[in-house]
Amino acid sequence: MKNKTLRRVIDLARPHRKTIIIVSLLSLIVSLTEIAKPYLVKIVIDQYLSARNLATRFFLYRNHRGNLYWSGADWLHH
Repeated sequence: MKNKTLRRVIDLARPHRKTIIIVSLLSLIVSLTEIAKPYLVKIVIDQYLSARNLATRFFLYRNHRGNLYWSGADWLHH
């Protein structure tokens, strides 16, 4: 780009400086979260869904009243 053209673009963008900064920061945040997703999925799989954890965490049992429960799933207990 020629110096004159660059100066013109800067002059046209100056009134929109705040919007350009906000959009740039939001774009950076979105990009970082997209990069972080596979890592978070890896943590969930490795720590909570591994074969060893599945064998010990998720099985049905009945309490003394005969109610059926999932082991390790407190939110299912009524």
